[in-house]
Order: sequence, then C-alpha cells, then structure tokens
Amino acid sequence: MSSQGIKYLNRLQKFKKFGQPIIILLDKLRIFGLIVPVINFTLRKLKIKKQFQKNLNYRLIGKSFKNSNFPQNQSSQKVILFPFFSGGNNIFFFMNLAIGYRMAKKGYRCVYLVCDKAVPICNSERLNKTRKTDPYLCYNCYKPYSYLKRMTNSEIIYLSHYNKSEDQRIAEEEIKRLNDLDVLRNYVFDGISIGKLAEKSVMRYFFIGQLIDNTETRIVYQKFIQSIITVHLSLKHLLNQQPQLKPESILLYNGTLSLEGYYRLWAEQNTVNYITQETYIGQNSWIYKKNDEVMKLKWDKEWKKFQKLPFLDEHKNKAINYLDGLTKGKEMYDRLNMDFKIDNDLKDKDYVVLFTNLNFDTAVLGRNPIFDSLKAWINEIVDYWIKNKPEQLLVIRVHPAEAKLVKPTNDFIGNYLNEMREKIEGENIKVYAATDEVSSYELIKYMKLGLVYSSTIGIEIAYNNKPCLLAGDAFYRDQSFVIKPESKVDYFKKLNQILIDLEFSHDINQEILLKFIYFIYFERVKRLEGINIDHKMQYSTFNFKSVEEFDSRNKIVLDEFEKEVF
Repeated sequence: MSSQGIKYLNRLQKFKKFGQPIIILLDKLRIFGLIVPVINFTLRKLKIKKQFQKNLNYRLIGKSFKNSNFPQNQSSQKVILFPFFSGGNNIFFFMNLAIGYRMAKKGYRCVYLVCDKAVPICNSERLNKTRKTDPYLCYNCYKPYSYLKRMTNSEIIYLSHYNKSEDQRIAEEEIKRLNDLDVLRNYVFDGISIGKLAEKSVMRYFFIGQLIDNTETRIVYQKFIQSIITVHLSLKHLLNQQPQLKPESILLYNGTLSLEGYYRLWAEQNTVNYITQETYIGQNSWIYKKNDEVMKLKWDKEWKKFQKLPFLDEHKNKAINYLDGLTKGKEMYDRLNMDFKIDNDLKDKDYVVLFTNLNFDTAVLGRNPIFDSLKAWINEIVDYWIKNKPEQLLVIRVHPAEAKLVKPTNDFIGNYLNEMREKIEGENIKVYAATDEVSSYELIKYMKLGLVYSSTIGIEIAYNNKPCLLAGDAFYRDQSFVIKPESKVDYFKKLNQILIDLEFSHDINQEILLKFIYFIYFERVKRLEGINIDHKMQYSTFNFKSVEEFDSRNKIVLDEFEKEVF
C-alpha cells in the first residue's frame, strides 16, 4: 500500500479511537443530531471518506416502525429465519425487518438470529479493522438490537444464548493445536467441512488472493473456524430446544463468506430454501437470488425465460446508455478511467490486452475454473508470450481501482508485476500500471483480443465487437458473446488459434448482448424507492416516514420478490 494510503488509514484509526466514544455519548444524550455538522466538518478537514446524518441508521430504522409493530405469530409453523452478522446499523437489517414485517402480516413467524459478540471473529473484521484496533466494533454492531427489538416488537434472539456447550469447548481446544495451513483448510467438524468454509473469509480478512502459511494467518484461520463452529452449534441447540423454529426459508445478507456460507450449507443439507441479497450498482440498488450466492450474478432460469420475451427499443436504448455511462463512471463508486488517448506508437501495433482483476475481490476468491488463481493465470500468459513469441504485443492493464482503493494490503497485481520485472524486461510485453494515464476503453478500440479473468470489462469488450477470451468464473461466462474455454489446454489452444489467424473474428450478436445487459442491470438489479446509499462516503438516508410507506412505494418490487422466493 502507498504511503498516502497508510496515512489515510492512520487518520481513520485515530478518528475511531477518539471520535467513537464521543459519538456514542452524544447519541445516548440524544444530542447527536445537533453536533453532526461539526463532526462532518471535521471529517472533511481530515479528508476521511465518511459523513453522518442527523440520526444513526438504527434510530432511523426504529423510527420507521414507531406505529407499525410486528404481528405476533408464535404458533405459526411457517418460519422465516434471518441470521445477521453485520449489525443493527446496517441498512440490510432494515431490509430484513421490512420483509419480515410484510411476511408476518401474512401469518409467518419471522425470527432474527443476531450476533452479540458471540463469535471470536466475523466477516466485518479486516486487517486494520479488528476488535483490537477498533474497540467499539462489536458494541456498534450489537448494541442497536435492544432498541430495535423494543421499537419493532420483532422476535430478535441472540446467538450467545445458545452457544455454550462442552462440544464447543472441546472443539476450541482441538483447533488451537492445528498448526498447519493444509490441516486447517481440511478441518471437518460434525461432518461439515468447516475449514473450506472459512478459507475465503481468511483471504478476505488479509485482502489477499492466496493464503501465506505463517503464524498470523493460522491464528486468524483458527478464529474463523471457531466462529463457524459457534454458529453451527448455536443453531443446533436452538432447534433442539425449540424445534418449532425450524425454518421454511432463510434470508441472508450477501451469503458468500464463512458465517453466512454455513447457513447456505445447512439449508442445502436440510432441504430448506434460502435467499441471499445485496446491493450492487447504484445508490438504491437491491439484488437477490434464491438458493445460490447472489454475487455470482447468475439467474440462468430467469434469463432463459427472459430471452423468449420481445426486446423493445426502449430496453435496448437503456442497455446502450448504461454501457456508455460506464465509461464515465456513472453509477460506480468512483470513475476509474479518464479520457486519456492511446499512445500513438500503440495505434499502429497489433496487440492483445490482458485486463487484471483486484486479487482480493470476492468475484475472484475461490472461483478458479481453469487456472489455480488470478496470479497463476497472469504468470502463465507471460510465460506463453516469452516461450512462443507471438507477433502481437501483450499489453497488461492493471486494474485502475488499485490506485483508488485504500486497503491494508500489498497484494496488488501491480506489485506482483513489479516483482516480475526482470522476467518481462526485453520481451514483447508492455505493462500499464494502475496510475498510468491510459484508458482501458481506448485500448479496447485498437486491440486484436481481450484477455479477461472475471472483470465486467469483458462485456464492454464484446460491446465493442472485439473477441474476449475468458479465464475466470465471470457471471457472463456462458454467454455466446465471449469465448469460454473448457480447460487450460483448451484455453491455450484457443489463444494460439486467435493469434495465428490474422483474419480472426468472433461473431458477436449485439442484440443478445444488449438484451443480457438489460436483463442483469434493469430486470435483476431492483431500485428501491426511499433509500439512498452513498457507498463512497458511507452515508445512508431514508426518504420515508414509516415502514408502511416504504412497503407501499416499493410494492411492485416487493411483490415480485415475494412471489419469486417464498
């Protein structure tokens, strides 16, 4: 990470250390709203990307239920379970409450199983954002639940009430003795591959694409395994004590990492429907998926049905405008590609562009259908160029977000390529760093071929009528407008064929491409009225007074959701 990034994180930690107790006190005294302008002014002066509104999220959520208490359906056999690990301030806890309130009025019993510092580590923690560096991390997460329980009359139960057992104590002692990364990865408890469930969360914690076997990694791995076991035994004991709470459905926030991943596995093993939900692109976006991870962005059955519907000019224009807007960073958290022109000497060359991903993106972690990892793919492409010496120049474009994101990690692809400098030097290979004044879109205009792992740039390549050879598990991998190898051998076979064939072209049906874009970004990405989420400034606002108003304004979207998932 750059020295500038380190300074930013240090400023952020100082603010949390000295600012959090003040915010908590002001909130308790109910004068927080009066001091917000001063706090926001201070944050701007410190150049910290964070702003507050007059009420903390949990108070906004509670107030929206002031006159709309949950119906009590304790005897109902139709149970929806809402496990939640992201805290009462999270906007998705409101979504869970809003959905639960709607379903409770239809006779469902909605149970919210929340963490109250019951697990030793959770998915909210990262390097530089731990319980040690932020002593109020857990407090800010679970403290709002008591207020929300009182304001909503919802059935909120705490994980810690069910997580003390002899089995857990024995497991914790056993885990402490696991001092090998492979042993941790293959650890099984109660017939469940807990170690594999934990791996992605450990990588995400360190912001790395592959784990390094050292003491720090093993300690964090052990904690995540313990957390999953805690969640497992808590659910087991809860259902043993109250078998009537066995759910008909489970609703999860995100659902990709370890703790939510456990509930996905449990639901699959017990033939229980589960739904994962997230925000995606835009300030009021909402996506959901039944019985799979929503962030895979794969709705194959729904896409198959949608393909049979007529594609109107209005829809086509929306898809075109969306793609054109991406070049300007529209709807994104930041603009990543500026209007830089391509180098004149590159225009006259025959070249191929390899576009990298962020190595710690969950779109990459554990999703490697052909190569061992993103780095392995890059390394093997470089080796191919050195060994086979194709006439085309290989241009490697490092993801521009590497220069924008401030993360406590050095596992950037730009750094990896710097380590390969001696290997690349003198070869027919050119590297553009994340900070270089180059536009990915200008590179696409003149290139012969795009090499992509799983970035959305693959769709934009196809939109520009250029062939895109995929290596990763992109959400558009099975679409006809990209080239999908079936194996590593097939990948290099296809790459070789494309490079040798001077007249090569991939038949791209723009109608199918635009219809797919419309399906993903306008059919599957829902827009919620009354909620605005500023991802960049970590700022959320409600533009409604009650949950009833929210439900009314989003009736069409919520009706579709209910019909599809319950």
